[in-house]
Amino acid sequence: MKEGSNILKAAVEAGALTIDNRFCLTGQCDVCCVEMEHGEIIRSCMHAIPSGKSSITVLVVDSDEAWEAMSV
Repeated sequence: MKEGSNILKAAVEAGALTIDNRFCLTGQCDVCCVEMEHGEIIRSCMHAIPSGKSSITVLVVDSDEAWEAMSV
């Protein structure tokens, strides 16, 4: 994927995520949260691949510990 592409779309196209009815695609449900290579957890449906990047590393947040860390 190229810079500016939606991270969620890129993850789906790479086979890292499968969108189902749990995804709101508006940033409200947190199902699409991923951890960026620098440790920040973001909603992938709301972010684009940063400019100047030819590749990025994301980790799918899929554990209770990760969700607890995100809780306020």
